[in-house]
Amino acid sequence: RCWQNIILCGTKSDKAEEEDKVYFREKTAPMFFKGDTSSAGTTVLTSKDDFSELRTAIEQLPGFQIVYKPPTAEDLSKAVSSKLGVDAQALKDCVEASRRISRDSSYRQKQAAEAETHESLLEQLHTLQEQVSQLEQHHLDLERSKSSFVQSVKQSFKER
Repeated sequence: RCWQNIILCGTKSDKAEEEDKVYFREKTAPMFFKGDTSSAGTTVLTSKDDFSELRTAIEQLPGFQIVYKPPTAEDLSKAVSSKLGVDAQALKDCVEASRRISRDSSYRQKQAAEAETHESLLEQLHTLQEQVSQLEQHHLDLERSKSSFVQSVKQSFKER
């Protein structure tokens, strides 16, 4: 089932011989999909001017979500250390260190983004405080003008 969202795409089919295309579809694809033809993904070929097989394959994807769960550092190092010709424990230590660095980096990036957002919000707050202060001053000026006007009117009436 997990392979159903995978499209194995061979490129440059315009430059390939017919036997190469057949080999890709009949030999390479089954090896890629681990011989599991019952739930294998789709195999397509594209060329410089023709992506039609790929477009069709994308349109026909089933649409279920694949959830990636990274292997443990130990499982990963056991699986690839012999192929890389390195010590499994050394590779495990490197994978763990790399993951720690990645986590720390992500955390620092998140903190930086939050600090930037905080700074932006503080600037907006400062601008709003200035506007409120200006509005309060304007309100006081209006109140003084109103009071002055009322006093003038009262004085006018007294003089009559």
